[in-house]
Parts: sequence; structure tokens; C-alpha cells
Amino acid sequence: MPFIKFGELLPDLPAYRNPGCLQANNVISYGDGYKPLNTIATFSNALDNRSQGFANLVAVDGTRKVFAGDGSTLYELSNSTFSDVSKSGGYTVSQFDKWQFTIFGNTVIASALGQNLQKFEVGTDTVFSDLVAIQAKFVTVVKDFVVSGYNSDQSQRVRWSALNDPTDWSPSQSTQADFQDLVGDHGPVTGLNGGEFLTIFMQNAIFRGDYVGTPLIFQFTKVNNTHGASQPGSVCSLGHLSYYLAEDGFYMFDGRVSNPIGANKINKFFFDDYNIAYADRISSGIDPVNNLVIWAYASNESDGLLDKLIMYNYTTQRWTTADVSLQILGQAQTPGYTLEQMDDIDSSIDNQTVSFDSPLWAGGRITFSAFDNNNKLGVFTETPNTASFTTGELDMEGRRSSIRNIRPIIDGGTVTVQVGSRDKQGGSVSFSSTVSLTNSGDAPIRKTGRYHRFKTNITGSFTNSYGVEVELVAEGKR
Repeated sequence: MPFIKFGELLPDLPAYRNPGCLQANNVISYGDGYKPLNTIATFSNALDNRSQGFANLVAVDGTRKVFAGDGSTLYELSNSTFSDVSKSGGYTVSQFDKWQFTIFGNTVIASALGQNLQKFEVGTDTVFSDLVAIQAKFVTVVKDFVVSGYNSDQSQRVRWSALNDPTDWSPSQSTQADFQDLVGDHGPVTGLNGGEFLTIFMQNAIFRGDYVGTPLIFQFTKVNNTHGASQPGSVCSLGHLSYYLAEDGFYMFDGRVSNPIGANKINKFFFDDYNIAYADRISSGIDPVNNLVIWAYASNESDGLLDKLIMYNYTTQRWTTADVSLQILGQAQTPGYTLEQMDDIDSSIDNQTVSFDSPLWAGGRITFSAFDNNNKLGVFTETPNTASFTTGELDMEGRRSSIRNIRPIIDGGTVTVQVGSRDKQGGSVSFSSTVSLTNSGDAPIRKTGRYHRFKTNITGSFTNSYGVEVELVAEGKR
């Protein structure tokens, strides 16, 4: 019985003798196989409106804070409750824009286009207030400066504070506060990544900013003039590495060059599925526990909600997808719960679907998170969706053949299988009925054709999934 491994997800390659999978859905790449992706278990109360940004931030004394924002309000999370910490009068943020958050020392800074930069002193303030009368889409920290991008008065402008003083933004050689307009045909700023150097994503270019001191303060170099980040929400960072979506696919920027990570693998699949009408909703983030870069987007079947994930494991360098229903991605610290506080999630212990061994209840863990479509924050610890794999096609050197049996190599879960067959390339694929496994772990199936692909569905939790063993014989032989 030949063994067909659930290899790398490669839907952009032809089905015939595809060395990977045509489908690897509701799973994440793990070691040499795949494990399930859990759905969202919410733990907070609801924001007043759709979430337009959130962040987990760490102050200099180690205090961790989670802040979020919608179109009119900024919130602080305490245990499982979001409270209004907006400045007097609140905000008016376009549905097409998002809140960005960063922290400088103990000063939390929030930005959204059309609003003055906001500040919140951890341990001192109870509400946000204006930091300075500067409005920008993006904000980050580079060395000892706070840097903003896409200022309301210039979409190609980056502007930075005085050295070690986020309250002073008046240009001065003595304080080193200044700004730079990156004029040209490369479009507006679409994202920033800070740290030891500044990465500036434009729509059609990428710049690097290095601190050089006075008189220049920052020296800007265009390091990519062929493309940039096409959508602001597609940029996310892991240390000095940045991941982003360009007009032609997914890339990783290492501070010097951009490396394609989706070419001949997933790019065509994504653009065929991506609903460009809701491009402003795309959201991205890092899951450091599972070594994932994740993008959430609205598919062609969506009416505007983010209903799909596309995930890249930066260790295995393999992709997977998932079906979801959420508003925005990010990271948050989960609260701890007493038995009484678990009533905040559900008043009936019998209705709890999250295992009581889950780290959700213990709290204090920085984990990949999302707001669901009820405006509630949650983590991916709920029961897994049905996982699905479809292999590439195999044949017997062009001869028609009959499938007799399939044996999935999967640790756990409830498994069913199907065979999809066709007689010629370009012909339609006919799938067999779904077959469950016998007690021996076999799925006896009779299906005849020239080319065969194998679909496996797994419900419930499983440890790992590797592939299928297939019994096939040339047509006419027994």
C-alpha cells in the first residue's frame, strides 16, 4: 500500500503529482505533520462597537496592559472586563481605519487617523488624553524615539519625537525631534516596524531608517523599489523581521531584502479567494507559541466579516488555512479566573466547552487572540473545527486503476475519507461518498478512474496527522 504524506500546502501547483496538499484547512503546521487549530473561546465583555485595534503592552516595571479601541472609544482590560478610558468627548474614527498602540517606558501611545496622538501613563492615569496635536495612522518606537507615520497632513511623512521625550515633537537639532517626507511615486505609508532601526512600508516601496545623530538624525534608504505593503493591516512584525502582503503575494523583510514566502505555493489561491472590496479589514498577527504568522481576510463568500485565516509557520515554512468568524487579530494576556468569576463566561458549568485544564482559566499567558463578531476578546482554545486534507493526484503510469482501501495515519479524532477521481486532466473530479473507518482503522472504498486524490476529514481533537496509505490495483485485476 503506497503512503501519501500530507505534505506542504501547495494549491498553486497542478493537482497531478502535486508533492504536497491541495487543501490543509483548520490545521496548523507542526513538526512533520499537522495539528488542529482551535476556535475562539471568548473571555471578555463586549465593546460597544466593532473592534478596530487592540494590543498587549508591557511597562518598564513589568506591568502588562491590554488596550482596545472601536470607532468612538478606547478601552482598558481589567481581568475580563473592558472599561471606557477615553478622553473627554471620545473619538470619531473611520470604519476604514484602525487604532495602533505602542509603549514608551510607562507611556502608552495610541494613534488613529484624524485623532491627536493619545497617551496613558501606566500606574498614574485613569483615562487617555492628548499627547500632542499630531495625527497619524501608525506609531512605533525606534531606539529612544517615538515615530509616527502617515501623518494627517502628509501621507508620505514619518515624524519622530525628541530623544527620550515622547511629549516633545517640535523640530529641533538640540532635541533631535524632526520629520521626513518620503516623496515619490511609491504611495502612502502603509506600516511601520520599530526596534533598533525603522522599517517604513509604503504602498509601492520599502524604506529603512537608521539613527545617525545630528544633523540628519535618521538616514533613510529605499531598500525595495519594486513593491511595498499593499494594505496597512497586512504588516506584522517578529523582532526585526516583518511580514506583509504585496500586490503580488506574501513576503518577509529581514531589514535588508524582501524574500517571497508565498510564490508558487499560496499566492494565487489567496488572490482568487480574497474579497478586495473589504481589503481595509485585513488583519495580521504573530502567534509565537505555534511559530505562526497569521492573516485574517474576507473571502469572496463574505459580506465584510473576516471569515478566513491564511497561516505561515516560519519554522517549517509551510502554509495552512482555516475557517473563522472574527473582527481583528492580535495578542492579549488572559486573565485568571476564580470559580465565581467563571460565571462571567457562562452561568452554567455544564455549558463550558473549554477544558478546565486550559491555560485560559489560569491566566497570565500572552497568547494569540482575536475579537469575535460579538465584539468580545477571546483566545484560540475552543473545540477545533473539522480539519480537512486533500492530497495531490496519483496514477498508475497513465493506466486506469481502482481504489480498494484507504488507511489514514492520524492520531485521534473521528476520521472520514473520500476519493476524488477523473479520467483525464482538465476533466471534472467526481468524489465518492464519505466513508467512516472500521475498527481496524481502514476505510474500504471502491472507486475507479485514471487519476485519484484523497480527502480526509477529522472532527474533534487529534495529536498529529501524517497522511494516508492507499490500496489500488490496475483496472481489470483483482
